[in-house]
Amino acid sequence: MQRHAEGIVRLGGAGITSGNTVVLRFADGKLETFRLERHPIRRAELSVASPLGRAVLGHHVGDWVQYGAAGQAVTLQIVAVR
Repeated sequence: MQRHAEGIVRLGGAGITSGNTVVLRFADGKLETFRLERHPIRRAELSVASPLGRAVLGHHVGDWVQYGAAGQAVTLQIVAVR
C-alpha cells in the first residue's frame, strides 16, 4: 500500500474489495462516499453485486470507471479508498 498526498491510498494487488470505503467523483463533480459490502444494510453501503459496485471492484485511486445505469453510461473517478 502506498500513501499519496492528501491521504489518498494506492492499494497494491487486487485493488478495491468488499469492505473498502470509496470516495467517487462523478462527471458533474459531485463526490459520493460508499462502503462496499456483500450484504449492505445502511444507506451509505453499496452492494458489490450492484452495477456500480461491480464497476469499481479491483480498481485503484485515480482510475476512471464507466458503468451502465438506467440505460445510460455513467463515468466516475475513484478519488480515495479507505
